[in-house]
Amino acid sequence: MSYRNNLAISLIISMLLTVVIIVAVSIMTMPASGEQIFDFTPIAVKDISLDGKEIIWKLPASPTSLESNFAVSLSVADPYQLVVGEPIIRRQILQTSYLYSVSVMLVDKQVAEASVEFRHTDNGDVVYFISANILDSSLASLDVLQIDAPKIDVSQIDYGGDDLYLVWEVVEDAGQIADERLYYIAYDEVINNATSRWTCIAESSIKASMKAEDKSGDRKAIELPKAAIFTEQMRFGMVDVFTSLDNHVFAEQLDKAPATAVVINDIERSWTAKLPLYIEDGEQLLTEHWGILAANRLTGFAFDEYNEVMETGIHVGTQDIRIADLDRFRKLRMDGIYYEVPTSYTPYQPMSYWQVPAEHIGARFIRSIKEQETVETVETVATQESNEIISYLETLSIISLNHSLQQQTEGGYWITSPQSNWLFEDYGVEAGFYDTRFSTDAALFLLDIYQYYTSEFEQLSTQEELELEVIFAAVTRYADFLVWYADQYSFITENGGLLVQDYFHPTISHQPTHVSLNHLVTEMNFLLLYSEALNAHNASHNTSHSNNHNTYIDTASQIRQAVHDTNMAWVMDNNDLWYAYMPDGTYGLVDYPHLTRNDLRLSVSLIDRVWKHDDLLFRGLIYYKEKYLQENGLPLW
Repeated sequence: MSYRNNLAISLIISMLLTVVIIVAVSIMTMPASGEQIFDFTPIAVKDISLDGKEIIWKLPASPTSLESNFAVSLSVADPYQLVVGEPIIRRQILQTSYLYSVSVMLVDKQVAEASVEFRHTDNGDVVYFISANILDSSLASLDVLQIDAPKIDVSQIDYGGDDLYLVWEVVEDAGQIADERLYYIAYDEVINNATSRWTCIAESSIKASMKAEDKSGDRKAIELPKAAIFTEQMRFGMVDVFTSLDNHVFAEQLDKAPATAVVINDIERSWTAKLPLYIEDGEQLLTEHWGILAANRLTGFAFDEYNEVMETGIHVGTQDIRIADLDRFRKLRMDGIYYEVPTSYTPYQPMSYWQVPAEHIGARFIRSIKEQETVETVETVATQESNEIISYLETLSIISLNHSLQQQTEGGYWITSPQSNWLFEDYGVEAGFYDTRFSTDAALFLLDIYQYYTSEFEQLSTQEELELEVIFAAVTRYADFLVWYADQYSFITENGGLLVQDYFHPTISHQPTHVSLNHLVTEMNFLLLYSEALNAHNASHNTSHSNNHNTYIDTASQIRQAVHDTNMAWVMDNNDLWYAYMPDGTYGLVDYPHLTRNDLRLSVSLIDRVWKHDDLLFRGLIYYKEKYLQENGLPLW
C-alpha cells in the first residue's frame, strides 16, 4: 500500500477514534436516576418574578460556596417580559456548560433574544457569558421598540426607561469580601499591552462618592470605567456592542456601550451591566458581557493601597492577566478569543476583531502555572507570600481548551476566517485558509494542556481519562493532517528535505506560497514533541494509540533536512535571517526580532533529546540572528 494511502487511512482512523471517545464522554456524563457524577450541585433557574421581569439563577452550593457568595439575575423593564427555556446542559472537557435561551416578549410577540451561558470549570469557578440582540422579525416594529433612545447615564440608572435593554446584576455578599479594593487595566491613548498598567479604585472612595451623591437615601449606582473590574473573587467585564462584518469579523461600537455600575454598602456589593439592544441601518447589533465568579482566589492582588499600581513586585499571575488582556486589547466571546484585525486583512475597520485559532492566551497561562509550581514563594509589594497560583489562569485555560476543540475542523486543522490581502494578491489565497503557524500553535497548546493534566492527576477517574483522551485524539488528528500536508504541499530540497508551504485553502486552488523559517521549524518541533507524547501515552495505556510513530519522526527529519539543505542561505549580509523561502527559490521578507530565534532554540533542545545530536547548523542560525540583534543595539529577549 502506498505511503499516501497509509496517511489517508490514518486520518480516517484518528477521526473515527475522536468520534468514539466523544460519544463515550457523552454517555459517561448522562446521570442515571438523577445521580450526579461530579461532586457539585448544578446551576439552575432559582426564581422567575410573577410579572416576568426578572430571572434569578441558583449557583452551585457544593463543594464550593458560590451560592452563598453571589446572586445573579437578568431583568428587563416595562413593557417587556422575559421567558426562559429549558437549559442545554453539556459536559465538556474539564467543565460543564449550562446554556439558557431567553426570549424578550412584547405582549405575545418575541422581539429580542438572549443567550445566557454558565461554564462551571472543574476547579469550582463559574464563567458566564450573555449575548443579546433584536430579532429580524422585529425590524418592522421600530416605532414600537423605541430603541434609538439617547445613551443612558449609568450613574443615574432608574431601571425604568422606555428603550429596549436588559440588566445583568451580580450581588456579592460583603461578608465574604477579603480585599475591598477594585482593580482595572488602564491604557494611555494607544491600546497596547506593552504600556498598560493596573489601576486601583479604593472602595472607600466609591462609598464617599455615593454618600456625596445620595442626599435622599435612594439607591445610587456609581459608574465604573469602561473596562473589566477585578477583585479577589470576581471579574465583572465591560459591556461590548458589536456590528457583524463578513468572514466572522466583528466591529466594536464602544460609544454605544454603557459603562457598568456598582452599589456598595455594608451588606453587599451590587454590580450591574446594562445591555442595550440596537438596530443600526437596518442591522441588529450584538450586545455582550462576560465575567467570572470564583470559588478560589481569582487574582493576585496583595499589596498596600496605591492609586496607580506598578508592575514591580506584583504576583506573576496578575501580570499575566494584564498582558493577556481580554477586554480592550483582545476580546473573549462565547466561541473564542478575538484579536484586532490587521489593516492588511479584509474586512477591516478600526476596532474590529477576528477569531484567532492559535490560543496563545491559554498557552501562556498553562506555561505560567507550570513555572509558578516550580517556585516556592512569590514576592509582592506588601508581603512575602506562599506561592498560591490564582485560579484565573487555569479557568481561562480550560475555556480556551474547549474553544480550540470546537474550532478544529474535521480535517484536523484550524481556519483563519478573514482574507489576507497580501496572500490573496500574491498567491490567490482567499478567506478561510489554513495557516501552518496558527494551527500548529493551537495543537501545541492542546498537547501542553493534555500533558499538564495527565501529570497533575495522581490517579485519573474513568471520566477524567476519557476527557483527556479527547484532547489527545485532537492532537493526533492534527499530527496526521500535518504529515499529509507536508507530503502534498512542500518544495523538495536536493536531499529529500521538505520546505512546507505556509498557507493552504482547503476548497479553492491557488499558487504555491512561501515557506517561513519560523513556521517550518515549529512544525518540526511539534512533530517531535508529539512523538514523545505518543510514546509516553502508549506506554501508560499499554496500547498503541497510533501506528504512525515513525511517520511523525520521518516527517520531522525531512523538515530538518530541508533546513540543512538550504543551510546558510537563510543568513543575510547584515547577519539577520531572511523571513522566508519564496516560491521562485529566492529568499525574502523581514524576519521577527525574536520569534524565529526562539523557535530555533527549542529545535536545538529537541534535536538533542530525540536524535542525541548537537545540531551545529541550527546553532549557527541562532548565532547570526543574535549577532544581528547585538550589532544593532536590539535586546536579545
